[in-house]
Amino acid sequence: MATQEREHTLFSLAQEGDRQAFEALAELYRPRLLGIIRSRMGEHLEIECDDVHQEVLMRAYESLARIEWRGEDALLAWFGTIAENVILNHARRQKRERKVPVDSGLAGAGTSPSTAMQRERRFARLQAALDTLDPEARRVVLMVRIEGMKLKDIAERVGRSPEAVRMLLRRSIQKLKDRLGETGSLHLPHDRRLEMREERNDEA
Repeated sequence: MATQEREHTLFSLAQEGDRQAFEALAELYRPRLLGIIRSRMGEHLEIECDDVHQEVLMRAYESLARIEWRGEDALLAWFGTIAENVILNHARRQKRERKVPVDSGLAGAGTSPSTAMQRERRFARLQAALDTLDPEARRVVLMVRIEGMKLKDIAERVGRSPEAVRMLLRRSIQKLKDRLGETGSLHLPHDRRLEMREERNDEA
């Protein structure tokens, strides 16, 4: 009973905009939420579970004020619905990206000038948004999204706990989302990921 009361209290505080309360609530539900996400991923094995988890939490925080507290089972079911939508969006995005031929030029075979120009603009917007982050936050985002590193490996490299890295990543992606309007801009074509990876190697 005490646990349910604490969850209800955290939920109410989070609805009022208390991000720390939401993060505490998310941490309580983390094992079960990850289990829900994995069960709904099905055949979409190319999608990173951590990516889905981060986006589910961001969407949930934005929409929390619209729902009522009806217990943890109802809240987890709501998280599950968000997870299904996020997974489907990721799957559709990956399908579209696989259909676009990889080309390092502005307009190659199979890529129209307008599509290439949109890609360049998206890349420029992402670069500008990344530059607004502090150096450590930018480094963590690039290690996850560009290099594909796991959180535990990043934690060892930056000298933080995995949980601290997870929180830093969550806040950083939220800042990027606030500037970009949607997290899809973080999913770059393969050639641009290679380009940014080479830049990181040069910086190192």
